[in-house]
Amino acid sequence: MSLRPMLYAADVNPLLAVASARDMSFVPRIVQWFREHLLEPKPETLDLARCRAERLLSGAHASEPETDEDAYIVQAMAAILGISSLENMIADGGWKHPAWVEYAEGVGPLLAPLAQELLAALTAPKRPLFGSAISSTWPYYSYLRREEVPTLREALEKAAIDHPEITLVEFVDGFHNDLLVWLTEAEKRGTDIWLYAY
Repeated sequence: MSLRPMLYAADVNPLLAVASARDMSFVPRIVQWFREHLLEPKPETLDLARCRAERLLSGAHASEPETDEDAYIVQAMAAILGISSLENMIADGGWKHPAWVEYAEGVGPLLAPLAQELLAALTAPKRPLFGSAISSTWPYYSYLRREEVPTLREALEKAAIDHPEITLVEFVDGFHNDLLVWLTEAEKRGTDIWLYAY
């Protein structure tokens, strides 16, 4: 088993707004989402979802790292808000997480600091919405704002000119070209990028 990051070209502002407003009215919607999407929605699992959602949305978690369970809650919120819908998907998880990490390790040092940080945001849990950090052993989420998407795309295109080997199949099986396609698609749609890996 390996993490499979998926990308969605979507406006993340509704999720950011829920996070900043600490909107507790969202809790029942989260519990209902788990009730409808779990194969066996056991009462104790729904209680856990309710407790974790309440803790996140109340702000009680602000000084603590988010956990695996929290990442699942945040992704449920993204699904409820339509961010992670099928029509928004631009990368379906076909590339497993080790390829993302290997690519970032190889290409990251070739980029300017800002672009390096943006690439790192896609390969590691670095942008918590509710806690002080994301400390998950498995699922994670991240996002790029729409203005960051062309910044990263342009930096990767320049890196490929200066270091053409990163475009070759031998370099992480051609991951570079796929990543550029995804970034270009989000840029064409004029959207943010939401990433969820599980």
